[in-house]
Formats: sequence, structure tokens, C-alpha cells
Amino acid sequence: MSRRMTRTEKASMQMQTLQGRMRRMYAARAYKFDPAFTLMELLIVIAIISLLAAMLLPALGNARERARQANCTGNLRQFSQAIQMYMDDWDRQYPPWLSTLYPSYLSSEKTYICLSDPTGGAEGGRADWCEEFNETDDFIDADLHGGNNGTVPGNSYFYEFAIAACSWFESSYNPGDQEFEEADTNGDDTITWCEAKAWQMEYQGYHGRVPIVRCFWHAGEPALDDSDRVLNIASEDFDVYSSGPAWEDSY
Repeated sequence: MSRRMTRTEKASMQMQTLQGRMRRMYAARAYKFDPAFTLMELLIVIAIISLLAAMLLPALGNARERARQANCTGNLRQFSQAIQMYMDDWDRQYPPWLSTLYPSYLSSEKTYICLSDPTGGAEGGRADWCEEFNETDDFIDADLHGGNNGTVPGNSYFYEFAIAACSWFESSYNPGDQEFEEADTNGDDTITWCEAKAWQMEYQGYHGRVPIVRCFWHAGEPALDDSDRVLNIASEDFDVYSSGPAWEDSY
């Protein structure tokens, strides 16, 4: 004859039954859980990533350009020191070309290349979209005007004191004009860039504010405007400074 269950035993059995049901319920829920994204959730994630990329890429581009400008400033400082050493050795005369400085005063050809110049110096100091004054181009494939160092493969920098004939001056003044005679210091009826700049310093009142070397590769395309920035070496103190494309308007 079976004995009757006590209340305690009944309660224990009911508890075990309830626990068993709960375990089966949780197991069923865990089995049904699908960790994969739905299509809508995936599209939302892609949209968020695209938005973040659109916000960050311009900032990254600006950071890269600032780094390139810092490198370019370093190149210009090396040019500044090299030009001063050359002038100390050559009775205060400017070097005829920037390439003249290599390798006696500049040890690396990399100094001639601005990192913002996509051509690696193959288009000289003025890009195809800024072709004026390409008579100052100074690298291995450029037209040699005498005194160039043909071993420099590329040059991103615009040298304002080169011995090339100055196209803007000769298109503005003719032999016999007072300005032409003032600038033609050696009397050969040809005004070089160096002579034109010396004339600007003495007769136009710019003095040491005339730039020696300029870098146009941080400016925008396809044409220069007043908001573009150009890096320069000042003839006054050989320091590096920033100006607009027309340096005269910076003073």
C-alpha cells in the first residue's frame, strides 16, 4: 500500500517540474535566436559607415596636405641655407639656377621635389595649368640655358633669380626705356630674372620682400586665385613665408 505524499514532497516535485519547464523554454528560445543581421539592419550599418567616411575623408585629406606643406617648408629652408652658403662663397651673387646648388650645397635630389607635386618635378615650378614663365624650368629634361645642372631629374620649385631671360619684363619694357636700362646692369640688352628682381627691389620699393624661391604646388587647379597659398623664401631674411599667388599683393 503506497503512502500518501507529504506537503513538502509535493512542493519539491512541483518545483522540479517548474524548473524543467523553464529549462526547456529557455533552450527553445536560444535555439530560435538568429544572430545574423537583417537586410534593413545591414543597410543602416552601411549608411552609418558611409556617413562617417564622408565626414572623415576631407579631414584626412587636409591632414595629408598639411604634412606635405610641412615637408615643403623643410625643403625651402634647405634651399635658403644653401643659397646663403653659395652667396658667401661667390661674392654675394645669387646662384644662376637652383640646380647649381647640387651637390656642393645640397646633398639630396629629393630636396627639389614638393610632395604635393604629382609630376615629381617633371613640369618645373609651374604646372601645365599654370604655364607662365616656363623659361625658369630647371631639371634634366628642361631647355638648358647655361649653368643648369643637368643631373637633377626634377624640380618642383620656381626660382625667381634665375639667369633665364625674363619674359614678363621684356614684354613690358623695350630697350631704350628707362626701366629697361635700369635693369640691364651688364648692358647686353637681355633682362634676366635675376636682373628683373634686383630692379624690383631697388626701383619699385619692394627691397627684401621679393621672394627668391616659390612653390605653387599647394594652390588649387585649374587656375590660381587670390585664395590660393604659395610658399616662398624671402630675399630679406631668407625666411619661409606664405602669400597669395601675386606676392606683391601681400604687402
